[in-house]
Amino acid sequence: MRYSLSTHTDGSYLSLDAYSSTLVHREDVDSGTRYIRIIGFNRGKTSRNISFTFNDVEAIYATVQPTGNSQILVPDIPIYNNGNGIDIYASLRQSVLAWNIPQNIEDLIVLDQGIVTGIVISNITANLSAQPLLIHVTDSRRSDTDVDPSKGSEAILEIHQTNGSVSVQVIESGYNLESGNLRVSLNSGIHIYGDIFSD
Repeated sequence: MRYSLSTHTDGSYLSLDAYSSTLVHREDVDSGTRYIRIIGFNRGKTSRNISFTFNDVEAIYATVQPTGNSQILVPDIPIYNNGNGIDIYASLRQSVLAWNIPQNIEDLIVLDQGIVTGIVISNITANLSAQPLLIHVTDSRRSDTDVDPSKGSEAILEIHQTNGSVSVQVIESGYNLESGNLRVSLNSGIHIYGDIFSD
């Protein structure tokens, strides 16, 4: 038999949080031995190291390559639930203080005629454990269902560190964006889904 992950609710991928652990699956019934397979892909341009925790024990490490294709991260691992439940979390493999990013990050976005060309990185610091992050820039005037072409489109940048030195790459530059009307969010760039199997 094949089952969906407990967090799989609407057919979409589960986005891995940039700063905290993300619940991937909760096994809360006395199901005996079942098997879990987790697949993911990396939307960024550089690889990311992630870890999977089974009931507070860091058990599996994986590197998600920037291929844009789905990759098996957890290959049919048996999980045995004796009725006490099993919680499986995933997170970027980095320290809690890996990144130091100013609160006013939207003020650091560099625009040229409505197009994102970069970000001022002089006030952004990272330690050696910091995993790459995606910076999503959208037009704060646009709602989810707004199709007005005069408003800005989404831009995506990736920040990463090499030996503690921060650099940035523009993945999508967007258009019609305006300073003062920017909405910025940080994302891990990792999206996962999976299955539960039983004999």
